[in-house]
Amino acid sequence: MPNYARISRDKVKTKKELISRYKHNERIFDVQNADIDSSANVELIDTYGRDYSNLFKETMQDLKAKGVEQRKIRMKGSRSQVLAYEYIFGFSRGAKGKFDVNEWAKDTLNFIDKEMNPPNHEITIQTPDGTKKYKVQNIKHAVLHMDEETPHLHVLTVPIDERGHLNAGAYEGRS
Repeated sequence: MPNYARISRDKVKTKKELISRYKHNERIFDVQNADIDSSANVELIDTYGRDYSNLFKETMQDLKAKGVEQRKIRMKGSRSQVLAYEYIFGFSRGAKGKFDVNEWAKDTLNFIDKEMNPPNHEITIQTPDGTKKYKVQNIKHAVLHMDEETPHLHVLTVPIDERGHLNAGAYEGRS
């Protein structure tokens, strides 16, 4: 039977959804198909106890402090703005044990790091004092879940573009 990899990308549009995904990924509540002992899970990028809603808020406050002009975030209706993406990477059950899961997770994280950050992890903003460049990290959390039948990786990203704006379109092939 052939083995395969899978990836899903979900748009996260509300703060309530950010909190719910955090609770699932950090196993704050029981997950039906997961082992009760989640100690085998591996934090690749830690939140240090901050939920995803707080990580999003901190990201936006940090950009504002750097002088990035803030746009109003649409939070109502079908055109609500994407606050974050959650990626889930996995593979078929038949592939389990045929490769090093930790190496796969690191390689996958390197891939998403290149895809979901501006070039060189830099934003460029215009300030009254001239052009300034700042480093950013759009990946806010990554956890390898080893407590289910098939290991898989959850990665949360906040789509900040090269100008420092929340801009999901920049990561969907449009600006």
